Amino acid sequence: MASSPDSTVIVGGGIIGLSTAYYLARAQNCGNNISIIDIPNDLVSAASAKANGVLADYDYPPTVSDLGHLSCKLHKELAEAYDGKAKWGYAETVRHYLSLKKDGDGSRGLELKPQYKLPEWIRGREKYRDEIKGNPRNCARVDPRKFVTFLRKKCTSLGVTILLRSEVVGVQMGNEGVSAIRVRGPEETYDLQCRSLVISAGSWSERIVENLFPESLFKLNFDKTPLAGGNWLVLKAPRPSGDDYCHQVYVESITSAPVEISDYRDGRIYVGGYLGDAEPLPATPSDVNRKASGLPRRKTLPCNSSISASTGRRCWKWGGAVGRCWRLTGRLSQGYRWVCFAVKGMVQDRETERGVAFL
Repeated sequence: MASSPDSTVIVGGGIIGLSTAYYLARAQNCGNNISIIDIPNDLVSAASAKANGVLADYDYPPTVSDLGHLSCKLHKELAEAYDGKAKWGYAETVRHYLSLKKDGDGSRGLELKPQYKLPEWIRGREKYRDEIKGNPRNCARVDPRKFVTFLRKKCTSLGVTILLRSEVVGVQMGNEGVSAIRVRGPEETYDLQCRSLVISAGSWSERIVENLFPESLFKLNFDKTPLAGGNWLVLKAPRPSGDDYCHQVYVESITSAPVEISDYRDGRIYVGGYLGDAEPLPATPSDVNRKASGLPRRKTLPCNSSISASTGRRCWKWGGAVGRCWRLTGRLSQGYRWVCFAVKGMVQDRETERGVAFL
């Protein structure tokens, strides 16, 4: 177990936690001084493994656009180095934006035809205007569950310790910052020495910060509206699209709420959107219950498919996560002491009087 004064402890084993551990271990040529701590029994039951998995090299806010570009570059490098197309479904993607045609659209024969056609699983295509937002040069996708599984295997092979069914319940501060944390495991409570603490627990990061640093002036401004999450379904298409690339179709003003429909190379279709009502955040990720409320009715979706699995809530875009973690691990490997909060893709640096920086 990684317990030494120069150790790094990562709270949360989703896409951000695993990416941080992987790139830090790779930079050090060893992960023996890195620990990931998470509450669930596995690392594929929470939001990171249930997200859409679309990667876009565009449309980021100016403050994080460089990290979005970096993430796409790193994802492509990982796919080329480790056969990502076969192992986690990495594929170039076309992003369509569908809107209902208005009277007069195309009446003079001047309607522009997109370079990339809609996939066969879109029905009633004659009713829609298709605008291409992303193409195979700047858009891709992965199967998030398979990608998270890949990262976990790489972390383990590099010596990273992964502690499941465990929770950080306390922190000890020394003259230079964090010196140790207290962990409540399935059988005992114990202390782990560490130099750096990374908090990457998604929606639960705000609660963890408040519990560990109740007197801190630093407060996370976390989005608690329904736009912070969304329902999702996995559908089975009659057949794969047959194209050399995948498709993501963003649909607005057609269903009851904006949704995105995208396919995997094996024919599965992902449907996500901001469809649910706000609800209290459960105590832990393990307490999230799958619900059918708020999901779109199949007949309202413009795709030919039958429902094979209905899943849960609170998925969000993590396309820029890998770039953020790569940048962070560069700082950690240089010996900086950090308490890091990797939440919602926004990056802010803040120094405190205790010599601890927040990311």
